[in-house]
This record gives sequence, structure tokens and C-alpha cells, in this order.
Amino acid sequence: MAKNSKNNKKERKINKNEYETAIDSSIKNKIFIVIGILVFLLAFYLLTLYITNKNNPKKDDSDTKEEVTFSYDEILVGRSLSMQDDEYLVLFYDKSDEKQSEIYDQLYKDYKNKEEHLSIYYVDMSSGLNKKFSTTEESNKNPSDVSEFLINGPTLIRVNNHIVQDYYEGEESIKSIIQ
Repeated sequence: MAKNSKNNKKERKINKNEYETAIDSSIKNKIFIVIGILVFLLAFYLLTLYITNKNNPKKDDSDTKEEVTFSYDEILVGRSLSMQDDEYLVLFYDKSDEKQSEIYDQLYKDYKNKEEHLSIYYVDMSSGLNKKFSTTEESNKNPSDVSEFLINGPTLIRVNNHIVQDYYEGEESIKSIIQ
């Protein structure tokens, strides 16, 4: 029995060593798993940053900010008879046509720079929302409502109390009023 007890003690020491080795190996495996997960997450994060920055436009080093401006003078045809002024002018022309745009932009600016003038607004007839009011046929020179507007080429109207007072078509007749 003495031999058995020595063998049991030896076996217990061996089992104890095997147990400690198993625990050490289990801890090492868990550490490797955690490190693997962290490496995967880091790689995923870096890939996300790369894709996000690739799709963003590059910024200048000067970090300039563009000022947003609104034009309260450009209106849609639908607003032509509903401005707050009692009396005003509305200039209709195609801003996508360079020649027209150059002529009527200058006329518009010159009129706005006069000391005493009526309020003036302009309508870009090339805008998709205004195209349904544009025509190549006879224009309606006496519309009672915005829905009756038919504009053929550059046109200037004088509005008084939300009613079309005067109607001018063509460059010469518009210049005679604005200049």
C-alpha cells in the first residue's frame, strides 16, 4: 500500500501538472481569439475609412467655404401675379440662350441700378417648371390668370394690383420701357 500511495501522489502531481497545462493552453487560446477579433475589427474599420474617404470629394487645404445666396428676384411664372408689391415688372426670357441671357441680364441690372424704379423680377423660361408656359405660337397678351400665360420669346409685363397692366414683347419694346 505504501507503493500505491506513492503512485497516487505521483499521479496526482502529473494530473495537477496536466491540469495547469490545460488551463494555460485554454487561456492562451482565449487570448488568441480576442486578439484575432480585435485585428478583424481594426481591419474592418480601416477598410470603412478608406471607402468613405474615397467617395468624398477632396477638400482644398485653404478650407474655403462658399457662401450660399438666394435670389429673391428670380421667380416662377406661377408667382408672376402674386408678388407683394402693388406695382412691379416681370421680365421673361430664356437664360440658357447665351445671347438672350447677356442682353436681358444687363438690361435687368441697369434697371435695378436706377435711383427710382419699380420692383422688377425675372423668370427663367428655360427652367423646367416654367416651360409649360412657353410657346412658339401666338402669345396671350391679356392673361387674367397665371394659368393663361403663353410666353413667346423675351417678354416684359407690368403688373398692377395682381393684374397684367401692360405687355411688351421683343428686345426693342422691352428696352424702350426699361432703359
